Amino acid sequence: MNVIKSSTITPPSSTTSCRVPSKNKTLWMKYIFSDENNIKKKKKRLDINNIDAKNLPSNYDWRNVNNIDYTTWIQSSQGCKSCWATSVISMLSDRLNIYRKNVWPKIVLSTQVLLNCFDNNNNNKDRNNCNDGGNPFDALQFLKEFNSLPDQTCSQYAMKDQTCTKETICGTCNPTNKSYWPGKCHSVENGGGPVFLPSNFSTYKLKELGKIESWSVVAMKNEIFTNGPITCGIWNLPLNYKSGEILSFDDDGEKELTYEVNIIGWGVDEEQRKEYWIGRSSYGMDYGDYGYFKAEMNHTGIEQECYYGNVVEVV
Repeated sequence: MNVIKSSTITPPSSTTSCRVPSKNKTLWMKYIFSDENNIKKKKKRLDINNIDAKNLPSNYDWRNVNNIDYTTWIQSSQGCKSCWATSVISMLSDRLNIYRKNVWPKIVLSTQVLLNCFDNNNNNKDRNNCNDGGNPFDALQFLKEFNSLPDQTCSQYAMKDQTCTKETICGTCNPTNKSYWPGKCHSVENGGGPVFLPSNFSTYKLKELGKIESWSVVAMKNEIFTNGPITCGIWNLPLNYKSGEILSFDDDGEKELTYEVNIIGWGVDEEQRKEYWIGRSSYGMDYGDYGYFKAEMNHTGIEQECYYGNVVEVV
């Protein structure tokens, strides 16, 4: 395998800078540096799981755990700077399917509803939208209070910001005498559709979120192994990355995180004696290894800021 160094890549276009600093600096700083509470929570979670670093496998991949793929599909941001939203939603969807033991149907939550309602309810004029990018911490904080996140069959990814209405949260369209397609569109909740459509639909709410200790490979592995994929920032995700390469940048301290990715596992390149993360992009399946990539540990900034979260169905 090749290691792709920062000196050998073409700088990506500005459209890939889709991750921005948190809008709520005060809350973010309070959350990040509330060490006593965070440490207690981390110890409690790790003690319950009873995992020791030496017991973790050298290779782990949620796409193949006992020949079962627990991950959801690869999303493509297209012209929308939504990596922060697709990464958070993909992480939550994966973990929901892990919790459900991968039973059919595999649930994929709606990225579009997060874009619609977060931007609409918070009056974000400079971030957390398609034009300016967003922040995963802000998104997770919003989902703590938002009770109406459906699966993607209610609201599919439209690659643009929309208003937050009952129709854009979960809508459908029916043919009329004047228009077969799209016909007349309305909220599923309001009824009036074909008999096979329900008058209500399942929604999900964030029940837990947390930040993983910065620059701790062991803490990241523990969380991934025990509970599922996580969402992390990365210094850069080059557009010309090729399948089989191991992404690596010159190590000269912390840099700005410009892109948000999922980390679904890790591995070791025995020939080069390098450990790497297995990441999922939101560039679509044409990117890298069908949307996935490998990044050398401690050389891409992935360990700098990572979050986890879990959802529960609203009853």
